[in-house]
Amino acid sequence: MGDPTRRPTSLVFLVALVVTISGCIGTSWGSGGSHGSVSSTTSSHGAGTSTGSITSSSSVVMLGKVSFKAVLKVLHGSTVVSRYSYSGTVDYTSKVASVSLGVIHHPGNRRLTGNWHSKQIKIENGTVRVFNAPPASWSTLSGNVSVKTEESIFYGNPYYTLVRILGNTGSKSGNFSIELSPSETLRLLKPMMWGRSPPEVSLHGWVVLENGGITSVLLEGENGDTRYIFKMEVFG
Repeated sequence: MGDPTRRPTSLVFLVALVVTISGCIGTSWGSGGSHGSVSSTTSSHGAGTSTGSITSSSSVVMLGKVSFKAVLKVLHGSTVVSRYSYSGTVDYTSKVASVSLGVIHHPGNRRLTGNWHSKQIKIENGTVRVFNAPPASWSTLSGNVSVKTEESIFYGNPYYTLVRILGNTGSKSGNFSIELSPSETLRLLKPMMWGRSPPEVSLHGWVVLENGGITSVLLEGENGDTRYIFKMEVFG
């Protein structure tokens, strides 16, 4: 990164990412968790308008294999100071995953160099491989670090986290308003922020469901003069 404090070694950087992500995951897939306040405002299928609280009696449809792209922008005023991304495909049935994480600070400033970092993580046949850039190299993880990384990818990614937060919608379709508590915001954003702790802020906005499954999400929140915009698309 442009700031010397943003240049940890690859090993320290990876361990920090694993710790911060794994700290946000539940004990197991389908375990309990808190649920944001969700209400229906419009229906994308013309079924009319309904309102109500979403409870934890059953879950939003959880896809066995999902592809998604999530982006978090951090703005001071109208200037984007950081852009984080988390995208890829996760197959819960075969335990195979390929995800990419990226961060760029002050993306509008072309004079800065070294202000970006990207990471690709591949999980297949119980093997966890990581590509870091810089320094543009692959490494194979082992032991406890491998286990924690695998758990964080399957159970700490933005898609899984939102499924757990949203709770019960049955087979509903439409656009639903949602507000996440600061603790839920922490669970959602921390895995994307490369070891940086999200602020104490609530996110509010919209989630679009098709037959009970998430298709897109738009959330915003403010903390002083800093604004956070989170977007996610789910491709199934």
